[in-house]
Amino acid sequence: MLNANADLDLSTVFLLDKVQKKEVISKESYLKLKKQELVEGRYPHIYVSYKVANIVGQQTEYVKNKGLSNDVYKQIIINALETMERASVTELKEILLGALPAVLNDKQQSKKVSNILQALKREGIADVEGTGHAARWYLKK
Repeated sequence: MLNANADLDLSTVFLLDKVQKKEVISKESYLKLKKQELVEGRYPHIYVSYKVANIVGQQTEYVKNKGLSNDVYKQIIINALETMERASVTELKEILLGALPAVLNDKQQSKKVSNILQALKREGIADVEGTGHAARWYLKK
């Protein structure tokens, strides 16, 4: 489909097929595809760009891989904390599970949630009580 709908050589189409199948490609191949704006993400966790996803009819897969903006995640966390009053990082990660980028592994997803919570803390919106697994996040009043 890509070969018929885009001005791409066969080797590029082959590489994009590997990316779509979540197979690891070489760093050099990644840089070549990134320069052409055909892939996004951090190596080796890459995915096809919207330009490619649009051609092959996988726009929803692209959004799943890319994820939503941090502002959307912040609002979801704020809504969750308004309802729950206090929540652990694990609980908040479960709430965000379907919205977090599909290309992130479990550890990376936890780190992303932690980074968003730290941003909310810096902004004076949320705070944490306790440390480690006993830590509970809450909204500042």
